[in-house]
Amino acid sequence: MKSILITGCNRGIGLGFVQHLLKSANTATSNIFATCRNPQQAKELTDLAQKHGNLKILQLDVKDFDSYKDVVKQVQDVVGDAGLNLLVNNAGVSSKFTRVNLVKADQMTDNFLVNSVAPLMLTKASLNAITRSLSFDLKEDKVLVVSIHPGWIKTDMGGKQAPLEIDQAVPQIIQLFNTMSQSHNGGFYQYDGKQLPW
Repeated sequence: MKSILITGCNRGIGLGFVQHLLKSANTATSNIFATCRNPQQAKELTDLAQKHGNLKILQLDVKDFDSYKDVVKQVQDVVGDAGLNLLVNNAGVSSKFTRVNLVKADQMTDNFLVNSVAPLMLTKASLNAITRSLSFDLKEDKVLVVSIHPGWIKTDMGGKQAPLEIDQAVPQIIQLFNTMSQSHNGGFYQYDGKQLPW
């Protein structure tokens, strides 16, 4: 994995991915592209970028579909013909209230747009059926398409009741990335590598 792009890196799992990739002793990652909506407000991320030359922060609001071409160009300018090796569609939102009688329509729309439509627009893959379909469509291009369930993690979105810490789940997901082969293509896996049913 020489070049990786991760969305939603200002906090939580996305920031955890960046931190673990940067401190991994055996990483051969030349370029880590970390996106977030407001880089100027992502202090931990910008502090890391000042210390690590291979970390590049890109401004991206996944709801702004028109900005995708600009992000793609910025990545292409760095990676050239080598291309991007891994895209981690991590950006997501969660309503503060999850009980049906408390959720507002605009919150539901925002959740659907960020958590389902944006990954579909960014990679043309979002739902399990599309993952399976893309795994066939991109096989000749040697692109693996896999859905990963990160687990219920203690983050702002996951809440304090979640059983997993970022430092427990993220290294296992990175290990899964490093061991993926054609046998994983089109599959659905949880953070520890266990295959999940569709």
